[in-house]
Amino acid sequence: MTFGYSGAENRDLIEYFEFIDEVLKINYLDGTYGLVPYSEKEVEKIKKLMLQQAIDRQNSTALVDETKERNENLGMAIFLFLYASLYFIKLHKMDFCVSSLISSTAMLFDVYSLYLLKKSNDKIKELNKYAIFLKYHEKIEKYSLDPKLYKKIKGEDNYLDINTLDEYSLEELKQIRRNIRVIERSIPSFDAIHKHVSYRYR
Repeated sequence: MTFGYSGAENRDLIEYFEFIDEVLKINYLDGTYGLVPYSEKEVEKIKKLMLQQAIDRQNSTALVDETKERNENLGMAIFLFLYASLYFIKLHKMDFCVSSLISSTAMLFDVYSLYLLKKSNDKIKELNKYAIFLKYHEKIEKYSLDPKLYKKIKGEDNYLDINTLDEYSLEELKQIRRNIRVIERSIPSFDAIHKHVSYRYR
């Protein structure tokens, strides 16, 4: 999780945790951290809290609103670019200093709009990525030892859970979702097993 949501303080939202000797370092979104003694029970407790925080964010953050904000930023960036370009074209028809000042100001706002656009895009991608994970996290854990789960995923020691989720891209989550479907198609259904057993004992 790289950004928070309404109704939650960044100092309470866990970004990720890491192992340092015999200690768990819990990193929060506001840049602070906490230290607790390592234990498997503590790890599961933290993961459960992170999972609940992810669910709460998905429920409180409307993807429609984020997409609307992204489109507004895109529209503003295009408008300011065209506005600045127009004054560049008219440089020879008006005072150079005035035209340059107007163009520079418009370009500055254009750069800021592009920054906001990238920020909106990143938030939308993260929300979509978390939506996939929250839907499939039980199956990801179930098939964690199946080598097909991480097929076409870069890296040698892949292990996806709520703590490592931010290390994966949206495209990689989509690939893992496809891999899960491939795994499940390769598992014989109950009906198929029943028919096979019935045929053998006829």
